[in-house]
Amino acid sequence: MLKALIRLPLYLLLLVLPGVQTIASEVDSKPTLNIATEVITPALYDKNVGQKYPVVYLFDSSPFYLGSYFAEAKLALEQLAAQHSFPEVIIVNVKIASLYTAVNAKRDNLMAWFQSELQPEIKANYRTLNKQVAVGFSYTGGWVAAELGLHATDLTDVLSLSPVFDNTNYVVKPDEIAASLPKLRIYFGDEQRRLESQFVSVWAEKKLSEKLQVAQLSGETHQSSFIPSLRHGLLAVFSDYRAVAYTEMSESHWTTANVEQFFKQRQQLYSVRASAEEKSDLHTAFAKAYTYAGKLELASEHWLKSSSEYKGYFISQIAGEVELAGNAELAIKIRTQLKSLL
Repeated sequence: MLKALIRLPLYLLLLVLPGVQTIASEVDSKPTLNIATEVITPALYDKNVGQKYPVVYLFDSSPFYLGSYFAEAKLALEQLAAQHSFPEVIIVNVKIASLYTAVNAKRDNLMAWFQSELQPEIKANYRTLNKQVAVGFSYTGGWVAAELGLHATDLTDVLSLSPVFDNTNYVVKPDEIAASLPKLRIYFGDEQRRLESQFVSVWAEKKLSEKLQVAQLSGETHQSSFIPSLRHGLLAVFSDYRAVAYTEMSESHWTTANVEQFFKQRQQLYSVRASAEEKSDLHTAFAKAYTYAGKLELASEHWLKSSSEYKGYFISQIAGEVELAGNAELAIKIRTQLKSLL
């Protein structure tokens, strides 16, 4: 489903999508921006009238990317929703003509438009949650980091992917940084990091390190890092949508009550109710992890909550693997204490 925003009194807006109304206005002879916005809502948005959604703003980076920027980003989001525990989101594609000029010479105009026009329009016309994420790549990545990452907006998170800080004007003075900031995550491939040290030093001087994360994707180039860093960044942003990773489960101590509390909290944060199947799958995952770890009391608690028809198979398989690994004592305990579930 595609919808479009049409009210921009301070700038020139061109809506170029087929069948969409076009409005152009220019005020105060300020430098104009040619922008088209495209809003993509989840498939069941109109049906689930009571549900609200996070918003992901994809700022144009097409001229700087050797691929189909918006199409590949949309596909990555769809794959995350299909392959991970990941929420449905509203996607706002912000397509900008003369992009290099917009994110450099006119970057203040672009910032003002986003803050005073686009965000209010999205909130007024769509069912949105507080979770608001902005994404930019290359030169646009530099812009989202320096402008959206260092100024107070309604954003909760900013993803700056392989940013290019092309202009020393991007090096913001500590006293210019807003007191309340979104979480800024910067991802690089194996590439030259132009002006990164000056930019990051501002955060250290302001003692805002907890609001900044910088990571490098080994083996990726400036171009190839776009989709992997987008996936990494979005999974980090929405980490509270899922429980602990499977590799961390054996070291955790989640009771069945903790699982229920997790789903209750997620419903409050994301306005989505967990299905019986999803709850069962999480109990099964914890049960398997705790069985491997020898935490059989906890494991039994989760096995009883699991509706998997393969419980007996999983338990027998784990016991066999543990025995082959040389821990015959634990294998006997698994077969004995979890016998009723076999």
